[in-house]
Amino acid sequence: MVIMSAERIVAILKPVLYKYYFNFKTKILLVLVIVIVQIAILIWAGLSAIDNYQMTSTQHCAIISSTGKAFATFHFVFDVFGYFISFISLSILYVYEKIHNKNSNKQGGSHKIEQHILIYMIISLFDVILCAMPSVVMIGSLWQLFIPGDILVSLTYATTGLMSLVHTIMNYIFFSDYQKQVKLIVNYMIRGHWFSIKTRVSNIHVQAR
Repeated sequence: MVIMSAERIVAILKPVLYKYYFNFKTKILLVLVIVIVQIAILIWAGLSAIDNYQMTSTQHCAIISSTGKAFATFHFVFDVFGYFISFISLSILYVYEKIHNKNSNKQGGSHKIEQHILIYMIISLFDVILCAMPSVVMIGSLWQLFIPGDILVSLTYATTGLMSLVHTIMNYIFFSDYQKQVKLIVNYMIRGHWFSIKTRVSNIHVQAR
């Protein structure tokens, strides 16, 4: 997500540099870097669990009880950091588009792009808030700042699933193309279900004869 945010900024602000730096070979290299980083993080997690004989007294989170404090803290901070960087990159693009449109007095399509970026900014901000809620609870529990109850943990962890619903609802509200796709899928499902019912009824009549 961090690399995607950087790519997004370069693509909008410096399109010439984007074509030069973000070519096919560079993207393959970046994918390999991401894989290496992921492997390094997994190794760190495993090493942090060495000689850790702590018994898990709750089912709140396996990470804070099975890995070291440093890694567990990094895990929950980095989760939020990725979404935060995405929000910052969108904010930069929004300010750029707004200033650019104002200076060039562009109308129509340019303002539509500006509105789309603003919508994605709002969605990204929701992601930051929803992802931060379980992270704050788990870090607080890890460092014994407070003792979260089962209900609090359940509610905060449910927010990560709520992110998908937020994305779906906001995309449906603000993007006409998304609305059309959803309506096509729903109509297809309804027609398919209705055809299935008619087929079953016909089979029942045939068997009854």
